[in-house]
Amino acid sequence: MKYKTSLTATTLKSNENLIGIGSKQYTVNDDEFNLSLKILEFLLTEKDEDEILNWLDSNNIDKSVFKKLVANKLITTSKAVFQKEDTMEFKNGLYLDLIINNVQDVLTKFKETTFVIIGCGGIGNFMSYALSVYSPKKLVLIDGDKIERSNLNRQFLFTINDIGKYKSEVIADALKLRNPNLDIEVYTEFISTNNINNILEGKDTNSMFGILSGDDDTAVSISSKYFLTNNVPFVNIGYLNDIAVIGPFVIPHKTSCPFCYGTFSINGEINSNDETMAQLHNQYASPSSIINNSLACDLALSDIIQYFAGNNDSIKSLNARVGINSNSFEKYVLPNTKDPNCSICGGTLDD
Repeated sequence: MKYKTSLTATTLKSNENLIGIGSKQYTVNDDEFNLSLKILEFLLTEKDEDEILNWLDSNNIDKSVFKKLVANKLITTSKAVFQKEDTMEFKNGLYLDLIINNVQDVLTKFKETTFVIIGCGGIGNFMSYALSVYSPKKLVLIDGDKIERSNLNRQFLFTINDIGKYKSEVIADALKLRNPNLDIEVYTEFISTNNINNILEGKDTNSMFGILSGDDDTAVSISSKYFLTNNVPFVNIGYLNDIAVIGPFVIPHKTSCPFCYGTFSINGEINSNDETMAQLHNQYASPSSIINNSLACDLALSDIIQYFAGNNDSIKSLNARVGINSNSFEKYVLPNTKDPNCSICGGTLDD
């Protein structure tokens, strides 16, 4: 295994001796600061472990200083980010190297996965773009909706010239301008029990991941049933007014689905005899903005990365719906467990 000073490594000497920036930053005394600088300088060119250990011994530097630099991502073992490259993958790799240990495995996992995105509005715009820069095996875009002027406040892949066109088609064209090698399938219809099997027939469900951005229980129910039946992991993404929301992140037959115990349903019954309730329901307009849409998608991509890295304990929306208040940044968590009598997932738990 080779080690090299990370391209994201930095130090600062002011009132304190600071090593690194971001969540891995730590402070040290003068002696450790100088020794750390010496190690980082030595590893500006990659070295194997034996070379490093011999060098540490010859310079009377304790191994713990080196190990701390590795643990806090000042030194990397990921060859994908040893050298600067003018590619999308390089910048993705730099970020991944800060949060996971198996960067190349995760980059490969993205390339081997077909992402099915159901709903191509605000969430669909951000998620399709976010996933496209990882050069996935395929993107499948499903939405029967057409672009309206009011969409342009957050659906950034569209322009005024696209009004009246199908959202899924315009997204595909916009993404290919950025990454011509993308394989994208487009369906200009809303998901239904009649078409979901035809749309996804013949695709390898073993390398599929589902993105649900539908805002009604019917679409989510249809999609969830298909994904659960075919053992496809998926995540539900959206917002509740000013709260960006993701979850549950579903690993089929292992974790709760969006319908277990009815915990996550927002479509309560409307009393037809209550005229005011009916009026409020009918006149409701969702405050969809670039803030709640983009934040929800950022949260979802973070959990997808942890899933691909095999870090299920780090998936924040597993058996939970997680919300972030886009104004106060307050975090909300609505936990859940599998419902053994769930009508959608059946409540089956794998060993």
